[in-house]
Amino acid sequence: LGPDRGSSSDLMEQADLALAEARTLPGGAMVRFDQAMRSALVDRLRAEADLREALATGRIVTHYQPVIDLESGRICGLEALARMVAKDGSVVPPSFFIPVAEGLGLIKQVGSVVLRQALRDLTLICHELQRDVSMAVNVSVEQLDDTFVALVVESLAESGVPAEQLVLELTESALAESRERAGDV
Repeated sequence: LGPDRGSSSDLMEQADLALAEARTLPGGAMVRFDQAMRSALVDRLRAEADLREALATGRIVTHYQPVIDLESGRICGLEALARMVAKDGSVVPPSFFIPVAEGLGLIKQVGSVVLRQALRDLTLICHELQRDVSMAVNVSVEQLDDTFVALVVESLAESGVPAEQLVLELTESALAESRERAGDV
């Protein structure tokens, strides 16, 4: 079935979009094309292009969330938060660009940028605070390959930060994914 108007290439494009959508669903789901699919594709392609450009132009930045010692009220650590700055200067929420990065296989690049920047900044922050604090950096399961340890060691050496100040946290998506693989979900 197809629209009343349109070429065979339009119909093939719509069938491809419906097929791609059906493949994301469990089992032998049937999907009928609608315009929302085309809009979603355009949005996804735009998000992919924006992420690639942000990586190339240094618009992946790191923000920090303090960890406070409740007894003293002092900062005892920080959590590094990946952010993407849009061309207009607004900050893109991680819930938007992190799944895109994971889907494109670019999460390793994003993670590397955040890790290196967080450790460089940690030396400055510790100097400002006049004491050592820890830095927590989120790690996606896609980053855990045979190059990850070398990246961490190299980043620590470049920054001069002692390893005991770095806390690596597996992201919630990594834990959910490992549970799904194990069949716990």
